[in-house]
Amino acid sequence: MSHFSGVMSAGRFAQRVSNKLRFAAVALIAGLTVGCGAGALNKILDAIPTPHTVGGTVTGLSGSGLVLQNNGGDDLTIGANGPFTFATPLASGAYAVTVKTQPTNPPQSCAIANGSGTIGSSNITNVTVDCSLTAVATAVGVAVGAPSSQSIDASGGSIVSPDGRLTVTIPAGSVSAATTFTIQPVTNATPGGIGSAYRLGPDAQTFNAPIQLDFHYAAQDLNGTVAPALKVAYQDSQNYWNAYKSVTLDTTAHTVTVSTTHFSDWSLLAGTQLSPAAARLGVGQPLVLTLLDCQPVDIGDLVITLLAKCEAQSAQLILDWTVNSVVGGTSATGTVVQSGASASATYTAPSAVPAANPVAVSVESTISLPPVAGNEFYVANITIDDCSTTRPCTWTGTSTAANPGLSATAQVTWQLSANQDPDLNIVLYVPESGSVTMTDLTPGCTLSGNAQPIDLAATVPPSGLIINYHTSPPTYTGNGTNPVGWIETCPPPSLPGKKGAIWFLASTPQPVSADGTTLSGSSSIGGVTSTWSFTKN
Repeated sequence: MSHFSGVMSAGRFAQRVSNKLRFAAVALIAGLTVGCGAGALNKILDAIPTPHTVGGTVTGLSGSGLVLQNNGGDDLTIGANGPFTFATPLASGAYAVTVKTQPTNPPQSCAIANGSGTIGSSNITNVTVDCSLTAVATAVGVAVGAPSSQSIDASGGSIVSPDGRLTVTIPAGSVSAATTFTIQPVTNATPGGIGSAYRLGPDAQTFNAPIQLDFHYAAQDLNGTVAPALKVAYQDSQNYWNAYKSVTLDTTAHTVTVSTTHFSDWSLLAGTQLSPAAARLGVGQPLVLTLLDCQPVDIGDLVITLLAKCEAQSAQLILDWTVNSVVGGTSATGTVVQSGASASATYTAPSAVPAANPVAVSVESTISLPPVAGNEFYVANITIDDCSTTRPCTWTGTSTAANPGLSATAQVTWQLSANQDPDLNIVLYVPESGSVTMTDLTPGCTLSGNAQPIDLAATVPPSGLIINYHTSPPTYTGNGTNPVGWIETCPPPSLPGKKGAIWFLASTPQPVSADGTTLSGSSSIGGVTSTWSFTKN
């Protein structure tokens, strides 16, 4: 008896059996050709299955290490885009092409189409392997502000981020001795990231027991998304973002919770979101909205997956677009029309400011996000008014500012700035025109120079009026300065000195009037008192 080692694939076994049967049949038939003739031989040979190959095309591959299988075996390593063919032909039966190993460097998730079927009368050539879904490495966040710091020993404890949005709970026994824990807010480059990211310390330390991270979310964090879409991710040593496949969501406490035994940079994110989540439009203006998925790159880990960029969701998962719960909207609130076979739609603002403002533009999706089953509604809040970059409004009025030595009065007209914030609900106005008059309040001192025009190019810091439409009611802040424009002369031994003017100062947020047409108020900051009244034109 002969002995052998190794396991023969099902395909190779079938091929050998098929070949042996054909050889036996030919040998048998060769001995019968005298009685049967060549025609009978051909009929018998035609009845024996002919093996066919299975293959297709790979696209989007940029990583290395991709391995495909057919029927659970016949491993095929793919090194480049283009056609591929499995080594073992199949005489009959089913074929099923799968990914055994996903590519790395960079990590990719390859999807297969037309991957299964039954062997027929020709080779299989239409299997497609799409590897375009690639994990994204981002820049490391930059520290913002001072960190929180807390010494915690073996008895356990907790530490809260400076903004109160992240609580880190260290259970008893996680560390063996007193350890300094820190939370440093950093800029956030996570795909779909919400708010700041947080750098947790101590770094490069493995803890004896899992540490709990509770991310607290507020109502504004759900602009454009829903609570079940919230996820948590950390940035690894290669700068890829690793998202937890499941989190603990508490919609009463408004927390998203995960556990970890190591520290890194961490972020709350929205896996699905409507973009933009908020906007500000002039009457009649259009806006394109898109439902995005922050797509995972499956690396086979049961706990985490890598993140790719956020891309438009499949249009097949879109049900309806509505404005204030009316499908398609109305002339009074604006209309919304889906953009063909896509996950985008164009909202067009009404021709007049609606009575209910802002309006809610929403899309219903069939995505089910555990633990909440069923469809979800993603909402963007759109504020409509007659002020926009194409239909600009201006604010005109008077402001005063004074300290014990000098006072200034300005007549100013504010106009929309070309240098707008990417957030369309943060609107910047700059002086369009105006002049400033200065008065010397110091006994015996005089100022030379009449009213000076507001110098837009030289003001330091730049004069500006910022209106924040995220708040209800909207709020505004701002300042106005003129550089040196006057010369003050005081009794000897003082020499003449050049003077500049602060003519508007409102660093604390002030509410806009209920009808949205007046900005008026007063403040006292750092020894400078200021009053103002501006009216929208």
